[in-house]
Amino acid sequence: MNSATWISLFSAILNVSIGIYIFLFFPKKNTNRLFFLFVLSIVIFNIGEFFTRMSITKEEALFWGRITYSVLTIGACFFLHFSLVFPRKIVLKGYNVFSRYFLSCVYILGSIVYIFFIYFTSIRNVQQTEWGYRLVLTGQTIFVVIWFLILSGLTIYTIFYKYFFMDIDDIEKKQIRLVFIGASLILVIAIVTNILPPLFHFTLFPMASVSTSLFIIFIAYALIKYKFLSFPATIIAENILDTMSDLVIVIDRKGNIININKSALNHLGYNKDEMLNFPLKKIVKTPAFKKDAKTVKPSVFSILSIDNNDNRLKDFEVDFITKQGKYIPMNISTSSISDINKNLEGVVIVARDLTVTKKLINDLQEVKNKLEERVKERTMELVNTNKELQIGIKERKRAEEKLRRSQTKIEQQNIQLKKADRIKTDFLNVTSHELRTPMSSIKGYTQMISEQILGQINDEQKKALDVILRNTNRLDALIQDILDVSRLESGTMKFEVVQTDVKNMILETVETIKPFANIKNIEITTKFKDNLPTLNIDKERIKQVLTNILNNAIKFSTDGSAINIFTTNEEESILFEIQDFGRGIPRNELKKVFNIFYQVDSGEDRKYGGVGLGLAISRGIVLTHGGKMWVKSKMNEGSTFSFTVPIKPVQDIETRFKELNMFGLEKMETV
Repeated sequence: MNSATWISLFSAILNVSIGIYIFLFFPKKNTNRLFFLFVLSIVIFNIGEFFTRMSITKEEALFWGRITYSVLTIGACFFLHFSLVFPRKIVLKGYNVFSRYFLSCVYILGSIVYIFFIYFTSIRNVQQTEWGYRLVLTGQTIFVVIWFLILSGLTIYTIFYKYFFMDIDDIEKKQIRLVFIGASLILVIAIVTNILPPLFHFTLFPMASVSTSLFIIFIAYALIKYKFLSFPATIIAENILDTMSDLVIVIDRKGNIININKSALNHLGYNKDEMLNFPLKKIVKTPAFKKDAKTVKPSVFSILSIDNNDNRLKDFEVDFITKQGKYIPMNISTSSISDINKNLEGVVIVARDLTVTKKLINDLQEVKNKLEERVKERTMELVNTNKELQIGIKERKRAEEKLRRSQTKIEQQNIQLKKADRIKTDFLNVTSHELRTPMSSIKGYTQMISEQILGQINDEQKKALDVILRNTNRLDALIQDILDVSRLESGTMKFEVVQTDVKNMILETVETIKPFANIKNIEITTKFKDNLPTLNIDKERIKQVLTNILNNAIKFSTDGSAINIFTTNEEESILFEIQDFGRGIPRNELKKVFNIFYQVDSGEDRKYGGVGLGLAISRGIVLTHGGKMWVKSKMNEGSTFSFTVPIKPVQDIETRFKELNMFGLEKMETV
């Protein structure tokens, strides 16, 4: 591979590196995109030239050569378009339409004709040289030359026009000079090395790739030294202004708009071309204000005009007029623009939309008015409420005084009731004791006579004595129940806690009550869960509970029925259940069965006997042991009385017994 081939490859690598760097530096800017496309076309030219020199056959060299020269027209078009926007875009009315449509059509048609000539008339042969194959221009080459001259001439004209006739700064002029020198150099070298030798039949070292590399070096130097392809300060300022949410408008000495940011355009509904050189007075309405007791309507330009010495305003309110005729309230501040000699050149207006602010102020004022009205209403309500409170306080004082007198009276009555209750209790204790003494004698002698210990008696006498003995036992049980109720109420009942076997206790109770069950041919069955623990309880009192429940079950069951006793071990207690199949208890009576002196039907129950003390006493005994007692019943199906006794005994049963309100808890579970 010879030196010319190496130069083509090196130029391609160098050019593509510079092009990628520039594109990545500002990828979204039109100038950079056009420059990158121009460099890309040059890189393709370098690669085509490389493969042309490296070709083995003439056909292969001819193919790559035609591609190499075909891409030149694309590069020339891109460079021409690049010159139109670099370093500053030419701003002419209708320029955008001209550049987008007319020039694009010229580029496309010219390039098609150019490529046609390249393939069919101008390039039809290749020549082997010491640097590899090179193209031989034959046939009609005049169009190729003319096309390049047109593109080059337009490019040079554009650069010269900007340099001499546009108001650009020194840095922009230096940038143009560098581009012009590089473009001129590459054009001269291209003509000398690629067009003249075939025409005049002499050979030169191929300099096309060298010329592109030199051009890239000029661009790289401009990039480092003069910030080539960076945007001028004015463009940067415009980008900054376009990012602002406030409206920014710049006017000249005549009051015409020379610059305006995107926020202002969006608010006013215009595009930028419409607003440039547009009179400011057509979009601003100045409100009237008071001055020296006179209404003054100053002209906007009397305030903003550069001829006015006081041309700086701050927080001045005006109305802007949109393209649709809508008024937008604005808060504006202004600042003058001066040249280096401090001569005023224009005014910068910064405006902020007050639409939302005014709406908020109006809303706040409306809320304030509503709040003031509400405060007045509430004040009146408070005044009225205060009057009512004063009246209420007086009435409350009178009620409190009346209540105090009533409370005193109740306390006195309570003292009397306590005295009466104590008298009642003492009377019951004494009376029961006095009744039991003769009753024991009556019962003893009656048993002795009935058993014929004191002499022989006939059958009639035997029957009479049995009636006396049965009623004596009944009266003795009643006296015992009255004593137990009295002791429960007064807290004087004694409990003797002993370790008790539950199964034996139940069997003893059943054995005692069995004769009464046999009279009505009632069968009593017991069911025990295995491994029942022993209980620390007052055995006789719990037997009394079982006896009371069993007596009721026998009393209210029909002849020939059954009674079941279930004993089970729960988590923390032993559950006792006594089930009968008697007449049952009405649902509305279930809550009352444990009340003292209560019977389900006092009229009908007279035939069964009893005064309604047994269940009340039983409940008191169970509560004292820390358990619970309840009943479930359905009419004509029977009843189930249940109670529990904790496995862990009550620590101080006597203290617990005194703290309980035995007959004040009436709420029971019903089914």
